[in-house]
Amino acid sequence: MTKLRILALAALVALALALPLSALAQQTPPHRFFGAVTIDSAAAPVGATVAATVGGTAVGTATTTVAGNYVIDVVGATPIAVGATVNFTVNGRAAAATGTYAFGGLTDLTLVVGALANAITLTPNNSAVTHLRGVGFPANAVVTLTDTVGTGAAIALGTVTANAAGVIDTVVAAGSSVAGAHTIRAAAGAVSSTATLTVPAGVDGAAGKAGAAGAAGVQGPQGVTGVRGSQGDPGPAGAAGASGATGAGGATGSQGAAGAAGVAGKQGAAGAAGAAGEDASAGLVVVALIIAIVALVGTGAGFMKGRKKS
Repeated sequence: MTKLRILALAALVALALALPLSALAQQTPPHRFFGAVTIDSAAAPVGATVAATVGGTAVGTATTTVAGNYVIDVVGATPIAVGATVNFTVNGRAAAATGTYAFGGLTDLTLVVGALANAITLTPNNSAVTHLRGVGFPANAVVTLTDTVGTGAAIALGTVTANAAGVIDTVVAAGSSVAGAHTIRAAAGAVSSTATLTVPAGVDGAAGKAGAAGAAGVQGPQGVTGVRGSQGDPGPAGAAGASGATGAGGATGSQGAAGAAGVAGKQGAAGAAGAAGEDASAGLVVVALIIAIVALVGTGAGFMKGRKKS
């Protein structure tokens, strides 16, 4: 069993060593370049061969299937250093533009071979705003754009920078709203080209820059008083106040009514006998008279007592 495992391992090692290095290299994501391609100012025909090299080593080749356009994948038999310069040829003739390699990159790059006539085109050419494309300018040059109407002074439209293939591509607006023919010029040093842009009547030109802010206006009158807000919730009860001083004493009340008469007392005891008087008939008469008076008074008092009880 051990011998079989050793033989199988040896077979795998031999198979790995037998694989071509190029097959291993294909596992690396390529850098794809694509874009327009021209030969002597004309679109490269279908079937043109586009080749790429890095440091003189071939790293890719492709054939155009659409006139004026190419697609090529750059991948080396050995790893390509990131940032390496990629050179291109079209049908064996060197292109002016070069690329920079990136692992798995995707780059739109125009390839130009041979002389390219300087020219600009406007699409559309009968509007106040148009798409401008120009070729044949110095690589990476700053191209100045102007607009001239008749014999008037040129109006600056701004600048645009050409790419490595000398191509410019931008959108421009007429410098004024004057209807008629406008001469659009693109110039970079001694290299320049013009095209005619026809601005239709009634079409406004590009909007001008915003004016400076005006001075602050005078303060307006005070607004009317707002409606009164609703009453707020009652506040919490305040703390109890201190006790007041003791009030003055009231005035003395009036005298009450007289009480009812008391009950008559019991008859007192008979008085002591008087001293013996002289034996005279006159004295007896006086005594008898007094006794009669006392009896009469007692009888009257009993009568009055009886009436009060009834």
